[in-house]
Amino acid sequence: MIRQIGNHIDLPDDRWATLIGGFVINFSSLEFETYLWIDALKGEKARDEARKMKFWVRRKIIVDAISGLTWSTEEKQQALDLWKRASELAELRNTLLHNPITFKRVSDQDSYPFALLPVREFNKREDEQYEVNLIRYEETWLAVKELALLARTLHKFIDDGDQRTDS
Repeated sequence: MIRQIGNHIDLPDDRWATLIGGFVINFSSLEFETYLWIDALKGEKARDEARKMKFWVRRKIIVDAISGLTWSTEEKQQALDLWKRASELAELRNTLLHNPITFKRVSDQDSYPFALLPVREFNKREDEQYEVNLIRYEETWLAVKELALLARTLHKFIDDGDQRTDS
């Protein structure tokens, strides 16, 4: 049973808190990969300077550096695709962590029937009704798992870099 108290819902368990915690931990692995990539592609000084930069800036440094490498076209495209997906997951991170949210019961049929309502996703339509985008539990759970795989893939990709000509 859930209870609504103002704009806050007391959930019967802590699944969302655990899930968001997992998201934060796995995204931190992705953040760490930016430093490893900058170190490998631009050197230690650039890595140290990047410590004060936001994820987006570090990602741009990496993407710009990739385009100038002599890696094969396929390797460069694979790396760029991985960092593009990292950027998309960063958007979800920003929605989860930087916006006020509340919960909504969306279904009794879902495995977990509550969805997050990020406040920035409210849009007032011409008919004065509000339209919202929901973040479902299952979507977030899949993102947590994808973040772990993405961080591992990026790590292996740059770790294998010593076999490429630009390492």
